[in-house]
Amino acid sequence: MIQGTKLIRSLPVVIALGLFAITIFSWNQTQRASSQANQDYFDFRVREAISHIENRMATYQQVLHGARGLYEASVEVTRTEFRDYVFSLHLADNFPGNQGVGFSRIIPADQKEAHLSAVRKEGFPEYNILPEGERDPFTSIVFLEPLADRNLRAFGYDMFSEPVRREAMERSRDSDKPAMSGKVRLVQEDGKKEQAGFLIYIPVYDNHFPHDTLSNRQANILGWVYSPFRMNDLMEGIFGEYAQDIDVEIYDGDQIDAESLMYDSNDSNDPNSIYLPATHSNVEDVLISNQTINIAGHTWTILILALPSLYTRVDADESLPTLMIGTMASLLFGWLARLLITGRERALKIATQMNRQYIESETTLQAILDSSAIGVAWANRDGKIEYVNSKFTSMFGYTLKDVPTEEQWYIRAYPDTKYRRKIIALWDSMVEETMQDGSHLSPMESEITCQDGSVKQVLLLGSWAGSKLVVNFTDITERKKSEALAEYKTNHDFLTGLANRALFSEHLDQAINMAKRESYQLAVLFIDLDNFKHVNDKFGHSVGDALLKEVAARIKECLRESDLVSRMAGDEFLVLLREIEKNDVALVADKIRFVLGHPFIINGQSINSRHSAPIIFNFRNNT
Repeated sequence: MIQGTKLIRSLPVVIALGLFAITIFSWNQTQRASSQANQDYFDFRVREAISHIENRMATYQQVLHGARGLYEASVEVTRTEFRDYVFSLHLADNFPGNQGVGFSRIIPADQKEAHLSAVRKEGFPEYNILPEGERDPFTSIVFLEPLADRNLRAFGYDMFSEPVRREAMERSRDSDKPAMSGKVRLVQEDGKKEQAGFLIYIPVYDNHFPHDTLSNRQANILGWVYSPFRMNDLMEGIFGEYAQDIDVEIYDGDQIDAESLMYDSNDSNDPNSIYLPATHSNVEDVLISNQTINIAGHTWTILILALPSLYTRVDADESLPTLMIGTMASLLFGWLARLLITGRERALKIATQMNRQYIESETTLQAILDSSAIGVAWANRDGKIEYVNSKFTSMFGYTLKDVPTEEQWYIRAYPDTKYRRKIIALWDSMVEETMQDGSHLSPMESEITCQDGSVKQVLLLGSWAGSKLVVNFTDITERKKSEALAEYKTNHDFLTGLANRALFSEHLDQAINMAKRESYQLAVLFIDLDNFKHVNDKFGHSVGDALLKEVAARIKECLRESDLVSRMAGDEFLVLLREIEKNDVALVADKIRFVLGHPFIINGQSINSRHSAPIIFNFRNNT
């Protein structure tokens, strides 16, 4: 009897502890969901920042490829021709941070005096090769546009005499590829508000001799087209309207230290800034990403930290209210149980009051779950679903009556039989692994069909609470759409929507491999608009842009769905024709020539677009 009394008196503590355990579980799940949402958004911003840096540097390399093309298309490039080409690029408007485009010529020691005399006769009587001294060969910056302000200090500078620049120049020469230098102090700097700098080089070879081997490239190089960059100017505006959400630090090479720091987007004098050295002991408490990228054969290390404003972009953390309300409910239920057991004489008097308090307390517990920012449901080991909160119903449209069992849930949420079998197999394997020890299930993404037929991308997090399997549902549909949009922008031309150079190259490699396996032919057409610059100059860039869009549309009308058209740069287009006969290639080329030969009506203006005949590259199945 005494033992039974002790057990009864311990019931309030058991009830309070049980409810508190449920509160701790809900608090933990809400906190995990909030942390995961912050991590997901931060990861998206990191990928976006890296993509913007790589795209900007790829664009600037194309500028240098264009300058090299000027030399490849000419017997000799004059100073006036070089200046006109660079002026047409509008560097200040279209390429922020690019200090200019120049040409550095190799000058053998025995030709130095003749070279100095020739340049001085062009109107530069004080021209000289700096730094002075004896060496062989010399190099000199003979062209650099715009040749004004800071760039005047670089005129005549021998970049080959400086080790960091020389390493990049030699690497570019030997590989016949763009090469980026390490961190340098640009000769353009004047000691006021200096910025870290670097340069990108592309080799220019003598058109009369081959450069197909290493020895030929070293023997027949004329010089380099190059661009100098100031880091702060280069990165200005690159991270968009939410740039204040992250601190981006760029380091030269693999080391993270003060000597290799090239750029820091966060002002260290800002009281809201985060300072986190590499040896920070609490790095796990801060959202941080360490990335390395390779640009023109040189490595940058990019350290990205989350700033306070990033956390305001994601739903507020509701874990603290959950903990507070749940704790209060646990204590209340424990107190009520104690009154029931110890207040036998007062039971009849306060029965009505206790019943009301009980109902209010249960309503409070229900409110805790219904106020959660994520969907919550739990089922017993027999597969019966015992509870779904209001967020679950608003997210998917299903009530507990609609999905009383796991079997009914699978049929409604995954109507496609093949996909349903795949999800069930994966989920059951995780449940089986965790059933014995009661550990958390691994996060799993799935596509859930809602009551109205729409499909949501959902992150599932499962945990055991005794014999109940509790599952949290987080809607990640918008995040997935943002990631898909970012990937689309990375692989497509922003103006015409066509595939860009990178995507076209990937499809061409795949098509060539497929042609080898399947023994069929493919072809590539090159199309160039001859008078596009005239259209821009006469009618303005808006008309030029509209013309490019219309050209892209007409070319696409001439192709099959299996073919691919890409805007490579400016007014140049490439077309990939898969599984095609030799005679069909000429027919497609004639069709494109025909549709582009008709006038274009843009803003009421009739424009005749002259274009070169499509150049055909055939790839046979034995290529």
